[in-house]
Amino acid sequence: GQSYGTGVAIQASDPSQKVYSLVEANANVGVGGCRGCFPASSRTISPSSTTPSYLGPYSIVRRTSDGAIDTSFGDSGYVSAFPASNNANYKFTSLCIAPGSGNIIIVGQETTSSGTVGVVERLRPPARGSGTTRLDTSFNSRGATPGIVTIATPGGNNSSTLYGCAVSGNGTIYVGGVDDAASSSLLVAAKIKSDGSLDSSFGSGGIAELPV
Repeated sequence: GQSYGTGVAIQASDPSQKVYSLVEANANVGVGGCRGCFPASSRTISPSSTTPSYLGPYSIVRRTSDGAIDTSFGDSGYVSAFPASNNANYKFTSLCIAPGSGNIIIVGQETTSSGTVGVVERLRPPARGSGTTRLDTSFNSRGATPGIVTIATPGGNNSSTLYGCAVSGNGTIYVGGVDDAASSSLLVAAKIKSDGSLDSSFGSGGIAELPV
């Protein structure tokens, strides 16, 4: 088994420049796996099995500017990315930190019955000693799952994955990725207001796609 970072970020308003990493643990890792891996015994598969596309669970680690794990963050420096990070329908690729509030935004994809959608989640900073984060339910509060915004592209390839994000000082979130298919690839970007609604002044209804 193995675990590795898929994204890294700092909080621009933090003068100490603490570093946040999004870490993905291989599903092969089980109890007794390598030191530093995140045991996922419920996801352990036999060595002869085909490697699964799902690589979870996901955790967030914070380090101080000298590289040491910041034990004041979450549970001795670590937190679960969000309560459903073991859900095989989700894949996370990157994160960013909101200035001021310290809210954590993670992005990636969700596989649904109607296709793959980009997914944006806003998490509240964890309390010291807590090993989990909580979805910020004030973000997209009227959505199907408060705290989560999905980026669907039915007018494109209907298979979007987000790979990056940034947050402005007023809480506006910018995300980017690809809308990929066997026949073509599209760049996808979206602008999301601080309340979780798509900014209709950007692209078409808050989402823009460009051919590669």
